[in-house]
Amino acid sequence: MSNSPEKTERPVEELSFEEALEELEALTTRMTTGEITLRESVAGYERGRALLDHCQAELHRAQEVIERLRPKTPAN
Repeated sequence: MSNSPEKTERPVEELSFEEALEELEALTTRMTTGEITLRESVAGYERGRALLDHCQAELHRAQEVIERLRPKTPAN
């Protein structure tokens, strides 16, 4: 664990899908390589869960838009 201050984390809901996914991937890497303490791992898990939920919500919104825009085919 380093004593240098880390950059302030933006609120998850302000992140784009791509930013949230990138942060989630970086966090997962840090956690799996053992670069962080147990306390940081717990906080990371909480942040990771929020990032994952945000990504899933963004994907769901995108899917809804695609479904609305998709031409309806007549039922046979």
